[in-house]
Formats: sequence, structure tokens, C-alpha cells
Amino acid sequence: MATFFVDPYVRYYNNLSNTGVMASSVSSISDRLTTLSNGANSLRSSIGSLNWKEKGQVSLCNSILPTLSSNLSSLSSDVSSVLGQAVSMAGNLYSISASLKVNDEKYEKVKEELATLKANEPPFYSDFEEGVESSSHIAWRNAVALKEEELKNLEIICRNLQKSADSVANSINSLTVSEDIITIDASSVSSSVDTSSLTVDGEN
Repeated sequence: MATFFVDPYVRYYNNLSNTGVMASSVSSISDRLTTLSNGANSLRSSIGSLNWKEKGQVSLCNSILPTLSSNLSSLSSDVSSVLGQAVSMAGNLYSISASLKVNDEKYEKVKEELATLKANEPPFYSDFEEGVESSSHIAWRNAVALKEEELKNLEIICRNLQKSADSVANSINSLTVSEDIITIDASSVSSSVDTSSLTVDGEN
């Protein structure tokens, strides 16, 4: 039985234990976007060096590919930053939920110990002095007070961990990537260009 380590904290704990794999995936995505960006720049250089006479070469080299490369670079940066933050926060969330699990288990154990202690209350009065609290009852009363204080402190710790987990989860959910859509003005490119007839200066 658990008092504080319940959904959604159980799901946080169970689902976020593989943040190392997630971090690796972020790096892979970033590398692929960087490769695409570099590929666009390389293609631009290759096309430009051919000096195509056909309409559309200038737009392709000076507008379309640079825009595409710039957007990919920006996207790579945004994705790396946002996903990096998300993975880092996920790792933190896992750590918090793991701590909550441990402290909730302590809370349950102390609660049981307190219940057992209270169920075994010794006689209040001393056998030797009428109307006087017995030493065993005094010791029991002090033990109960200490156990209740321990339970109270664990409750505070667990509730604070819940708040921290909720805060991190909300921060993850609030992360956004730029919604700018990659747009390329290809209006100057002729739709009637026959790529099979493209020629290079100096060639027939």
C-alpha cells in the first residue's frame, strides 16, 4: 500500500528510467538534421559550379537551398535545445519520483510501527506509587511522540516531492518548438524546365 507514491508518480518512475536512451535519440536527431543542412549547402555549391543557363538556377542556388539550409540549421538548434531540456527534466522527474517512492515506503513503515506502538500501551499508573504515571508509560508516551514526529516529517517530505514532480512535469509540458513553417518562394522557378536538357557552359 502507498499513500503518496501513486499515479501519476508511479508512471513517472516506471516510464522515465530510460532517459539515457532518450538522450541518445536526441543526439541522433540533431546529427541527422545537421547532415541534411550540410547536404543542402553542398548541393547548392554543386549546382552553382555547373553554371546552368536554364531559368531557375539563380533562384535555386541563391534562395531555395540557402533558405532550406538555414531553416534546417534553426530547426536542428531548436530541436536539440528543447528535446535536450525535456530529457534533462525527465531525468530530474525520475529522480524525484524515485525519492518519493523511497520516502513513501519509509512513511508506510513508520505508520505501521506507530500503530503497533499505540496498540501496546502499557499501564498508565505505577504499581508502586498510587496516582503516578508509570515509568514504562512515560517511555511509551515519549516513543509515540517521537514516532509521530517522524511520521509528520516524512509526510512533509513526500508532499514536497509531489509538488516538485508536478512542477517539473508542467515545465516539460510547457516546452515548445518554434512554430515557424519552412516556406520557400519558388515562384521564379519555371515549371516548364526540362531537366533532361540542362546544359553546362562549354558543352553542347
